[in-house]
Amino acid sequence: EEAHNNLGNALKDINKIEDAIIAYNRAIELNPDYALAHWNLSLALLTLGRYEEGFKEMMWRWKWDGFASKLREFNQPRLTKLIGSDNELSGKSLLLYAEQGLGDTIHFIRYAALLRQIDVDVIFECPEALIPLLKNSNLVDQIISPGSKLPKFDFHAPLLDLPFLFKTCEDDIPQTIPISSATTRVIAGNKPPAFFLETPPRCARLLPAS
Repeated sequence: EEAHNNLGNALKDINKIEDAIIAYNRAIELNPDYALAHWNLSLALLTLGRYEEGFKEMMWRWKWDGFASKLREFNQPRLTKLIGSDNELSGKSLLLYAEQGLGDTIHFIRYAALLRQIDVDVIFECPEALIPLLKNSNLVDQIISPGSKLPKFDFHAPLLDLPFLFKTCEDDIPQTIPISSATTRVIAGNKPPAFFLETPPRCARLLPAS
């Protein structure tokens, strides 16, 4: 199965995304628990705008030993379901935390607004570099720094679980982030790509596929 995964990477590198997807799926057929192949498949699917499939496959990142972040554990339950659970979540508090790079956090924090729309109180553990950028965004109810004392909460979730939980497809992606491009220069003195501030990218820039 490793050979098929490597073939998929090579095909993706030369922009033969459909062929890469075939190779990754073959690797998964041979080993359904091959987390790296699932991860690479997710990136290929997202490149083609197949968001619902891609974000579902991305949940396998937590089973891949090479993933940069580790799934955090709390006494409170992890949020694993949204569809049909509005009443259960209404009035509850959620600890949301970043797991990847600053650019991904800027791009995906838009999903926090969807949680607030179903009356979830969103507490966001925000990377220090982004606190000046997000503190007045109205996307979350409360911002805390990494390592600070955690307030009380009912559920928790990694930020990039949200596109999967909301069953994201091309027609229902949150389209705007109330952050000006000028303000983004506070991030290490750099301006991020325009797609972080406008419509979502067709190619997920998350982690290398190797």
